[in-house]
Amino acid sequence: MVAKLKNKEDLKSALPEMSKMLTLKGLDASIEIYRDSHGIPHVKAQSVHDAFFGQGFVSAQDRLWHMDYDRQRALGRWAEWAGAVALPEDRLMRTFRLERAARADLAVSSPAAQAMLASYAAGVNAFITTTRALPIEYTVLDTTPEPWEDWHCLAVYKVRNMLMGTYEMKLWRARLALGLGPERAAALFQGYPQGALMTTPPGETYQSPPLECLDALAAVAAQLNWLGEVDGGSNAWVISGARTASGLPLVAGDSHRALDTPNVYYQIHIACPTFRVSGYAVPGVPGAPHFSHTEYVAWGMTHGFADHQDLFIERFRTQDSRLKYAYKDAWLPAEVSHTKLLVRGAAPVDLEVVATHHGPIIAGNPHAGTGLAFSHTGTNSGTPWADSVYQLLLARSADDLEEAMREWTEPVNNVVYADVQGEYGYRYRGRLPLRPTANGWAPVPGWTGTYEWSGQIPFAAMPQTRNPQAGYAVTCNQGVTTADYPYYQYLRQL
Repeated sequence: MVAKLKNKEDLKSALPEMSKMLTLKGLDASIEIYRDSHGIPHVKAQSVHDAFFGQGFVSAQDRLWHMDYDRQRALGRWAEWAGAVALPEDRLMRTFRLERAARADLAVSSPAAQAMLASYAAGVNAFITTTRALPIEYTVLDTTPEPWEDWHCLAVYKVRNMLMGTYEMKLWRARLALGLGPERAAALFQGYPQGALMTTPPGETYQSPPLECLDALAAVAAQLNWLGEVDGGSNAWVISGARTASGLPLVAGDSHRALDTPNVYYQIHIACPTFRVSGYAVPGVPGAPHFSHTEYVAWGMTHGFADHQDLFIERFRTQDSRLKYAYKDAWLPAEVSHTKLLVRGAAPVDLEVVATHHGPIIAGNPHAGTGLAFSHTGTNSGTPWADSVYQLLLARSADDLEEAMREWTEPVNNVVYADVQGEYGYRYRGRLPLRPTANGWAPVPGWTGTYEWSGQIPFAAMPQTRNPQAGYAVTCNQGVTTADYPYYQYLRQL
């Protein structure tokens, strides 16, 4: 049942109380929260725990429905509120196994990062349990929010970013190869254009022969004859203090995200004895890892367009009542799980999720013999990227800031930064797997063992520049670096 709003008073009654003194359990000391003339919340706390508790509380005050919408989507439960129209998305998200990935990330995070997430969740729940005014959407749907858990913070970040990857592009190329033929399709993919600007070294342009993809597309077309079946970008720059009136570097960022109401970002200022930060958070996620600054460092980031997602064509058969997949000279047992998708106003829908060691099957029918496995640095195994979110807040220099990025996983981003000592630079951050070049073009056979991941680009080898002679570093969706970089094929959607 969907409730009807009677009048504008229903909307007014859904606005949270922001002027009273509240007594909440679980705090170390008092927290001061106020909003400036632009409505931006400022949280002043006396401990790190209370700082993140306060951030969770004000985020829920302002964006609880936004956070819950992302949580339901991440967990493949949106149809519980939106009905059958949401089933395709729920099937995909359950198949991606975002809950499993988020829990795995939490398990390998440092104690400090785990404490950050727990404190934030406690703040969210403090609002849920004390407020008399839930967002109006809950009234419309005749429902209430469930308690917020620490790993939910990681899940909502994933659902906002993982679809900015490369797997859809590879499916598209495969479809073109099937529809046009490999030779005609290959002519459409010539790689980065001659003379186009590069990020590193600043001012350098691309000079290299066109990329050759015909062989890769031809091989894919031969294997994919069964296949029946985002916006991204941003600009950012940093300039040397030699070019500014203050004599210190200047950082700027301009995020390009799809139009959304409310906006994907959430401005906030948090202060405690350990750190002070002002910038952009993602509702449901602690810290401010996007466009922000502390007392000592500032950073801005753009989407890196890196190739960190692969699709593997898998062969299946049923043997001894078990579903198995081919790998080299063996048939290995597939991982099979079953779940139910609840649907508002309709009966539950059964879902079977099949996975190989490459990842879950997101297209095709394993029981008919074929499927596409989705392999992704953000879901294959747990990574402690939450450590980067926390360590950014503690950075006191450009060196600290770069080190804080070490554990970042995805999305792969360009980051420009500066510190109060006058250091400035650029670094590519994220996890990029090492594998054959053919993986970058389209789905590849999973049964041969030829296209396996063999590690990742070392953090120290990721493209970067510090205090470049050009006096600036800029990222505006151009290529990351020149073609002589040893890992060039992984740095951009080809």
